[in-house]
Amino acid sequence: MSQLVDWQIAKLHSDLADGLLSPWDLDMLQPNTVDVKLGDQFDGANGKLLSPDRMMWDGRGRFVFLAPNEFVLGHTVERFSIPEDICARIEGKSTWGRRGLLVHASAGFIDSGFTGQLTLELKNLTDAPIKLLISKPIAQVSFHRLDAIPSRKYGECGNHYQGQMGATPAAS
Repeated sequence: MSQLVDWQIAKLHSDLADGLLSPWDLDMLQPNTVDVKLGDQFDGANGKLLSPDRMMWDGRGRFVFLAPNEFVLGHTVERFSIPEDICARIEGKSTWGRRGLLVHASAGFIDSGFTGQLTLELKNLTDAPIKLLISKPIAQVSFHRLDAIPSRKYGECGNHYQGQMGATPAAS
């Protein structure tokens, strides 16, 4: 398995009929990753969407505060279409990590063949609120070329999240 670099990610995106992710923003391409933006739907730990009154506007954009030690599910703006010979990983951006934000608790791996938005497992590790900026970079995704194509496709193995859109709670 080998990790793709910027020009390989851009070429892969342009070679795919539906692209690698949508919307594609060349400004989000980093040397070894693609930055992804925070979507506007949040699912609380109780399985209910966060109240819309938690969404605020400051004249520069929308945001929501993540309370101290709070955990919620969020999602990326981008929808992914991972080809069968590629897998990916999502990781936090260093700016957010330095503020005490986790973007994934344990589910950072993205299987080959996955399509949909990525669900983020957002956890404030601090004792102060964190202001999450909607439609702004929140995480980064790296892409890895597989040595072989899997014998089964994602979604054929009892996977529950193929095609997910928005903050998707755990499958029962």
